[in-house]
Amino acid sequence: MKERIDSLLSWANEQNRPKKILIYFLVFLVLSGIFAVVREIYFPPKVTLTSIPNFYAQSDKEKEKFHLKEARLEKVMKELHSFQEKEKMKSLTKNDSMRIEYLYNEYKKLKNEP
Repeated sequence: MKERIDSLLSWANEQNRPKKILIYFLVFLVLSGIFAVVREIYFPPKVTLTSIPNFYAQSDKEKEKFHLKEARLEKVMKELHSFQEKEKMKSLTKNDSMRIEYLYNEYKKLKNEP
């Protein structure tokens, strides 16, 4: 193995060989640079180093589930506000109290769901 390395070094150190090796190396570097640029332009990577990871991406089902939850929460809030107006007029009944309690529990459940 050592003999092989010595023979390669002696071949590289002959008269014009260092210039040829340098030229081959520079041509290789230029071609690889051109290849990298062409590949970057025509075949851009899907994930780049500057792209922000999308940790919080949600599927359509999860988004729909979130919107349904928000709609239910909005409906509960409107109904609670209507009972609040009813309370100001002092016209609440026993059924209204039970409904308010149910709506309040529903509100807490919706708020605590992930």
